[in-house]
Amino acid sequence: MMIRHKNKFESVRVILMGVLEEFRHFGIDSLMYYMLYEQAIKDGIKWGEMSWILENNIVMNHIIASLGAERYKIYRIYERKIEV
Repeated sequence: MMIRHKNKFESVRVILMGVLEEFRHFGIDSLMYYMLYEQAIKDGIKWGEMSWILENNIVMNHIIASLGAERYKIYRIYERKIEV
């Protein structure tokens, strides 16, 4: 169920989505994507964005590509140890 608001939204951003490892390979993820898609259509959503997916997350990137999505932004995470 999506959060309702008095103004009409045309887009949605999914920042977190996943299935616990012990429940993978049962089709739960496919059902979740399908239900999200169907609800978005009912709510008049015209486009969506899935974010915070690392470039090396091969499984999730494959799933997103199979849904017909295209990569249009790349965010990178940098790390540096701070010596004290």
